[in-house]
Amino acid sequence: VCVDITGIGQGVADRVREIGKKEGMTVHPVIFGAKSRAPERFANMKAELFWNTRDWIIKGGKLKRNEGWGEMAIIKWKKDTDRVVEMQSKSALRSHNIASPNVADALVIARSYRPIAQSFRSNFKRLMRRPSRGVSGY
Repeated sequence: VCVDITGIGQGVADRVREIGKKEGMTVHPVIFGAKSRAPERFANMKAELFWNTRDWIIKGGKLKRNEGWGEMAIIKWKKDTDRVVEMQSKSALRSHNIASPNVADALVIARSYRPIAQSFRSNFKRLMRRPSRGVSGY
């Protein structure tokens, strides 16, 4: 399972790790502010992941219809003077009264780790068949 561990996500990741041990799942942390794997092209990991998802969609990547996918079009990008791709920050979105793009973030996070993304559907279906145990503290 891929989890954005920035801010409150760290607590979520800890809880998923705890549950995942029993289910055989592994947490793969994603930090949008981390250094890109291609720093000559992307300002940070967020820019790299959004750009790669953008390319995937342009090349024919398929998504089931969902009104949340429109968030991908809301987030703007630019190239700085060194031609490095930079994504619009959440604080910049807020300054324009645009809500946090949670669906878009979830999409790029899910696509950030290929083996997990490919097995996500089967693991998700398996977990959803189990009766709810509830989660304390929420």
